[in-house]
Amino acid sequence: MGDIVRIVLPGQEERDSMNRRTAATSTLVLVLLSVTVLAGCGHSVTGVYAPTNEPGNTLALLKDGTYNATLKSLVFDAPIEENGTYQVEGDKVRLKGKGLPVWTLTIVGNSLVENEGGTRVAWVRKGNNPTTIKFDAGIDKPVVMLTESQAVPPAFNPVAPETIIYGNVLIVQKKDPYSYTAGLSDGANVETVLGNLQDQGYFGLNSEYKSEQPVAGGATTTLTVNTTDKTYGVTVEAGAKPAGWDAILSTVRRAKTPDMKPYNPSKIRLYATEATSVPASAKVKDWPGLQDELKNAAAVGSRGYEVQMESAISIWVGLQAAFEHGNFQEIYWKTNDGKTYTAVYAFPIFPGTTEQQ
Repeated sequence: MGDIVRIVLPGQEERDSMNRRTAATSTLVLVLLSVTVLAGCGHSVTGVYAPTNEPGNTLALLKDGTYNATLKSLVFDAPIEENGTYQVEGDKVRLKGKGLPVWTLTIVGNSLVENEGGTRVAWVRKGNNPTTIKFDAGIDKPVVMLTESQAVPPAFNPVAPETIIYGNVLIVQKKDPYSYTAGLSDGANVETVLGNLQDQGYFGLNSEYKSEQPVAGGATTTLTVNTTDKTYGVTVEAGAKPAGWDAILSTVRRAKTPDMKPYNPSKIRLYATEATSVPASAKVKDWPGLQDELKNAAAVGSRGYEVQMESAISIWVGLQAAFEHGNFQEIYWKTNDGKTYTAVYAFPIFPGTTEQQ
C-alpha cells in the first residue's frame, strides 16, 4: 500500500472548487468541496471521509457501491445531502449523483483527491493515521533535494542544489552560488520533514506544472524525494504553482541544525576559456589551484573538467572569495605558466548527485 498523504488546504479554496461543481446543476444551489485525493494501492475504499479543515462535511462510500455526501451550504442553513453510486477503476473512484456530473477522485493511501483548476483539497478516511515514510539512511543517499534555476549566466550555478537532506541526517544548504553550509541532524528531523511534506500533499502532486506564459526572470523549482519504494519529482515553473507549493518549499528550506557550518564540496566540475588577450583594465588574479586544472578545463570546453579532494576545495574557496568581492564574471585568472583564463566557474558535485547543467 502506498503512503498516506494528507493535504491541508485553506477552506476558501475548497468552497471555490465546489462552486464549479454546483454550477453544473440547475436544481441545487450548493457549494461543493473540491476533493484532492492522494494516489495509493488497491485496497477497499469503503469508509467515511472528511476534509481536515471543513467540519461538518462528510463523504461515505458504502459496500453496496453507493455513496452519501453531507455538504455544508453557503446559501442555506441546512446541509445539502447528495447521494448516488460509485465505481472503482484502478486508482480512480468515479461518483455519479442524480443530475450531477461524474465526480472523479484519485486514491492515494487512505485519502481521496481531485485536482480541478489547480485547486486541491483532501478528504481523509476517518480512523486512519499516516504511515511512516521509509528512506535509505546511506551517507551518499539524498532523501530530499531542492533546486531552483533561473535564466542567469552559468557562472552563478543556476541549477546547483539549494537544499539536500541526506539519509545519514546531513543537511546541506546553499547561501549563494559559492557558499554552502552543512550540519548533522538526527533521524527524527528527517522524518519530520517527510511527514510535513506528506501532510502538505507533496506526494499527490503532478510531476510537472508548466506555465502557459513564461514569466520574465521567473524561477523553475524542482523538488525530489527518494523513498525506499519510489522516487518522487515535482517541477514547477514560475506562474504555475499548485496550491500549497510555497508551504512545501518552506518546509524544506527551514530544515537546519543548530550547528550549520561552512561546507566546501570535495568534488567540482571546472569550466574555463583560455584568453587570447587581456584588456588593460581587466582584473587579473592568481589562480588558486594547479595550472593543469584550468588548462584541462579549457581543453574540454562545455563538458567541464572534474576536480576532486584538496584541489577541488582549494579552487572552491578561491572562487568563493572572488565572488564575494563582486564582478566575478570579469575576473581573469593567471596561472604559473603565464597563461590567463576567463569565463571560469565551478559546479559543485555532492555525494549521490549529478550535475544537470
